[in-house]
Amino acid sequence: MFDRASEGGAVPRVIFNRGDFAVEPMTYVLGTGAVDAVERTAELLDRVERE
Repeated sequence: MFDRASEGGAVPRVIFNRGDFAVEPMTYVLGTGAVDAVERTAELLDRVERE
């Protein structure tokens, strides 16, 4: 799941894991701080609501 982030490239803004048998799907929203992560999450919710 974290392979791309550890390959020396830029850190992704969002990491999504689809889950598996007996494992819940998870989404990690990364930011420079808590407020930044919440703002990014709000952006994602706005995009989902428009679809």
